[in-house]
Amino acid sequence: MYLTIHAAAGVLIGSYIDNSFVSFLLGFFSHYFLDMLPHRDGNIPKAGHTPKSLRKMYFNKIIGLIYFDISLAIIVAGALLTNHVNFLAHPILWGMVGSVLPDVFQAGSFFRPKSRVLKKLNEFHNFLHYPNQNQISLVLGNLTQLLTLIILVHPLV
Repeated sequence: MYLTIHAAAGVLIGSYIDNSFVSFLLGFFSHYFLDMLPHRDGNIPKAGHTPKSLRKMYFNKIIGLIYFDISLAIIVAGALLTNHVNFLAHPILWGMVGSVLPDVFQAGSFFRPKSRVLKKLNEFHNFLHYPNQNQISLVLGNLTQLLTLIILVHPLV
């Protein structure tokens, strides 16, 4: 799932949970739950490549996608938070941080392939991630993400 979806889940969690630590934990675990849903990410082919060759080939695209996705997450969060009574409440922020952290760890494992901790977190992430991304159509895979976003945002507006 894109960071925008995860961030919206973190906002929803933080809106209903009045404890920053609990919001962070629920946001963190919501990431894995959402990644189990059928969806289509912008997968980068890994066959026949080392992490170093992938970084070299796709670095600009990866950075561009990350900035685009973070920008969308900020826009969605900003739109949701302006309708919330407690603008930028701590539980909302911590819910968002927790909900995107597994992808931050995954990106870290890509740039730090020798880190054992990041490697284990990435393996766990991949184990729980929807396994059939290549078998779901691009339209259907993104439609599930859009519907998930609508379901997450609906209670907040």
